[in-house]
Amino acid sequence: MVCLVIFQAAGMQGRGVISEWEVIDALWRYFTRDPEEILGVYDDASAAKVGGSYIVINLDVFDEISDRLPGMGFYDVGWKSIVMALSDVAAKGARPKACMIGLGLPKGVGIEEVHALAKGLRDAARRYGASIWGGDVGFTDHLYVSVTTLGIGERLVSRSGARPGDAVVTTGTYGLTAAAYKILLKGLRPLPDERALNEALKSAYRPEPKMGLWSIVLEHATAAIDSSDGLAISLHYLAERSNVAIVVNNVPIAESAMSLFDYWGIDPLSASLYEGGEEFELIATVPGGSASRVVEEAAAKGLRVEVIGYVEEGEGVYLERNGERIPVERKGWVHVG
Repeated sequence: MVCLVIFQAAGMQGRGVISEWEVIDALWRYFTRDPEEILGVYDDASAAKVGGSYIVINLDVFDEISDRLPGMGFYDVGWKSIVMALSDVAAKGARPKACMIGLGLPKGVGIEEVHALAKGLRDAARRYGASIWGGDVGFTDHLYVSVTTLGIGERLVSRSGARPGDAVVTTGTYGLTAAAYKILLKGLRPLPDERALNEALKSAYRPEPKMGLWSIVLEHATAAIDSSDGLAISLHYLAERSNVAIVVNNVPIAESAMSLFDYWGIDPLSASLYEGGEEFELIATVPGGSASRVVEEAAAKGLRVEVIGYVEEGEGVYLERNGERIPVERKGWVHVG
């Protein structure tokens, strides 16, 4: 029997003095890790080998207090709750198979809101090939959705396999969620361009990563993580777990995000590195000689993959910009309480 070995607090940063990692460290003083579990305490899922396959399990919680953005409807809450949970499983190289839902409903919630939430959960699960098997429902003082996801894979990719000489690749683009947070949480006025505004809000309310195609990259990957905690800190997690240094020389930024940042006079690179999160894109390391082939194979299937840097001996994450190498700060979305 394999028990879940990671406790996560996904979402946007709160206020307080105790971080999620301090809580995790404290909890694991009292628990004993199952030796059959493969990924370890500080990965973003848990796994065990069963026969010739790997079983991957992840639990993620959408909490209204820390995760629900202004204007976010119940359908969007359901959709995003599923995407949050499936992303971590898919990033390990597993095919999401099933989800169990733990639902806490605030007293007084209407039945129409429950229908909207259920439709969001259903539609996202269908989109990514997972079934909803069941769960538990209770009534609480605020809304939360806990999703446990089971995935199955033939090849397991952890955070800890990056090697010097590897290339660092990522799917998709960055910056849209950072722009959305500026609008929704900071009150910045968007430029008069409905397309840019709609793309930013959609990225935050109803993300649609192409995780069904991530296997193209993961077949070659030495290490991988999803970008849900933000680009900069996700790169740090890969570097730390693999005991290597990562150098970034290219950050693909969405055109609409670039337009919004230019309008506000905000550095798009800094915002995309540090002020986003929940893009749910894949970040992976692949052997340097395979990088161009991975990019080409992905493009042929409709998945955007770009080489954003490389791995070398050492520690830390660095940005090569204008001929200089600048340390990338270890910043991102970390829960505190």
